[in-house]
Amino acid sequence: MRKSDDVTAGLAPDELYRFFAEDLFRNVSPPLQEALFLLALAGPLTTQTSLGKEHARLLAEAAERGFTTSNETTSVHPLLRGFLVIKLRTSEEDTIERVVGEAVASLVKNSRWDDCFRVLQQFPRRELIISSLKSGLTEMLDSGRIATISEWLELAATTKLEDPLLLLADAEVSLRQHDYHRARALGERSGSLLDGDLRSRSYLVAAFAAHFRDKPDDTIRLTSLALESASSPQQQVACLWLQFNNALEQFVPDTEPILERLQGFPNTDASHALRLQTAKGLILCQTGQVRASIGELELASGLLPEVRDPFARTNLLQFLTYTYLLGARYEDAIEASERLAADSRESGLRFAGEYAILRRAAALVGLRRLGPAQAAINRIRVPSEATADFVTSNVVVQRVRLAITAGDLERAAFLLLTDIKGGDRPAFRGEVRGYRALIAASLGDVDRSETELQACANDERYVEAAALNAISRAVLSLRGRRVRSEARTIIEKLLSAGATDAIVMGYRACPELVHICVGTELETQIAELLSAARDIGIARAAGLSIPREARPREKLSPREQEVCDLLSQGLGNRAIAKALFISESTTKVHVRHIFEKLGVHSRAEVARIAGARVEG
Repeated sequence: MRKSDDVTAGLAPDELYRFFAEDLFRNVSPPLQEALFLLALAGPLTTQTSLGKEHARLLAEAAERGFTTSNETTSVHPLLRGFLVIKLRTSEEDTIERVVGEAVASLVKNSRWDDCFRVLQQFPRRELIISSLKSGLTEMLDSGRIATISEWLELAATTKLEDPLLLLADAEVSLRQHDYHRARALGERSGSLLDGDLRSRSYLVAAFAAHFRDKPDDTIRLTSLALESASSPQQQVACLWLQFNNALEQFVPDTEPILERLQGFPNTDASHALRLQTAKGLILCQTGQVRASIGELELASGLLPEVRDPFARTNLLQFLTYTYLLGARYEDAIEASERLAADSRESGLRFAGEYAILRRAAALVGLRRLGPAQAAINRIRVPSEATADFVTSNVVVQRVRLAITAGDLERAAFLLLTDIKGGDRPAFRGEVRGYRALIAASLGDVDRSETELQACANDERYVEAAALNAISRAVLSLRGRRVRSEARTIIEKLLSAGATDAIVMGYRACPELVHICVGTELETQIAELLSAARDIGIARAAGLSIPREARPREKLSPREQEVCDLLSQGLGNRAIAKALFISESTTKVHVRHIFEKLGVHSRAEVARIAGARVEG
C-alpha cells in the first residue's frame, strides 16, 4: 500500500502528517511511545522527572526517528502534539492513567499551572483536579492567577466534582473579586468541612470578607476559629495579623498581647518580617508619632522584593501611603499609591486597587491638583454592593477636602450633613466629626464646633481625628478671644509629631492660622509646608515670600491652575470667583494666563463660567 501513488492523493496537509506519523509511531518501542506521550503533555524539560535515567536516551531516539528536533532545545511540532494526544485517548486505560498522572505530577512539581490545567482539561481526572489544585492554590493566589483558578473551578463543575477544597478556592476568588458576601458564605461552609490549615484558611477568608465589610465582631469570631485550626506557623501568623489589624482599628486592649504573640514566632520568613516591621510603624502612627511611623514603614518597604504574600505587601503599601498623607508628603503618597495599584493588579486584589485610587485622590487634593483629584474621586464615586463601606464613605471625605481646598466651606459643611456610615470604624467616625468641628469653627459657628469637639472626646485615641480636633481648637482660639499663642502651640505640636495634613486643611479653611506664624519660630516650617502643598497664594497673602523658581515649571502657577481646573470642570462658585478676582495674590498677569488656558477673553465671560456675579 505504501508504494501506491494513490494512498496520499487528495489528503489535506494535517491528514497527510498524521498518516506518516501513524506509520512512524507504530514502529517504535512502547517505552518510547509513552515518552512521546509525556513530551506532548508536559514538554521535554518537565518529563525529565518522569523518565529519570532513560530521559536522555529516549529523547535522542525520538530525535533520531524524526519525532522531535535535535537542537539544544528539544521541541515537539504542534501537529505531532495533536496526533499524540489523539493516540493517547485511544490507548489502554492503564496507559492513560499512568501517563496523565506522571505528566500532572511533573507539571505540579515545576509549578507549571497553566500546562497542568490544559492536561486536565484534555484528560479530566477528578482526583488529579483536586490534588493539583490543592498543591498550587496558594502559589496561584499569591501570583494573582485568579483566571486560572476560575478555569479550574469551571472544569470541576463540568465533571460534577464536589469537594470542600473547591468551596475554599471559590471563596478565595470571590474575596479578590469584591464579592464579600459569597466569600464569607463559602469560607464558613468549607471551614466546617475541612480540617487543619485548610480549615483555618477557609475561616480566614471569611474573616477577611467580614473585615472588608466593616464587621469587627464577626471578624474576631472568624479569626478565632481560623487560629484554632491553624497548624503551620505561617497560617498562625496570618490569622494573628488579621486579629492585630482589627484590634488596632477598634483600639481594643488586645493589641499588645497579639503583637507579643506575633513576635514570638521565628523571624525567618520574609512575610513575617515585613508584618512585624509594619506593626511597629502602625503603633507609632496610632500614638500620633507620624514622622517616626513613616520611618519604620519606609524601612519595611525595603523587604518588599523578598515578599510574595499579596496581603502582606498591599497592607504595607496601604499604610505607607496613609502615613505619607498624614505627614503632608503628597508626592511620596502618589508614588506609593501607584505601587499599591500595580501590586493590586498583579495579585488580583481589587480592593487594594480601590484603596490606591482613594489615597491618590487625597494626595492630589493635598497638592491642589483639583482637576485630577476630582477625576480620581469620580472613578469610585458610585457605590456598589462590591465596594466596602470604608471606601464609599471616604469618597465623601475626599469631596469634603476638595471643597475646603477650593475655599467652598459651605459646600463642605453640606457634604458632611449626609449619612456617612464608615462601617463600624470608630477612627473614621472621629475623622468625620473632626472635619465638622474644623469647618464650623472656620465659618464662625463656635457653638457647633465646640459641640462636635465634645462629641469627639473619645476620638483622641485616633491620630487623624486627634489632629483635626487639635487644629479645630486652634481655629476656635482665634475666634472671639484671639488667643494666638494657644493656636501657635497647637500648630507647633502637630509640626513636631509630623501630623501636618491637618495643618494644611486647617489653614485652607482658616488662612489666619498662617498669619499668626509669620515672624515667629514657626515661620520657616510653615513656609516649607505651604510650598510643598502648593499654597502659594495663601503664603503671599500672609506676607511670606516664596520664590516662583521653587514652584513646578508650569505656565500656570499652582494657584492659577487650581482656579482653572475648577472653572473648566464647571465647579465655579463665589469662592472661585473671589479667588480669581479679589485675591491680592492674583495679578493681572495671572488672570491673563488663566484666560489663555480657558480660551476666553473677558472678565465677564469668566464670571459667567464661575457662576458668580463679580463687582468691581
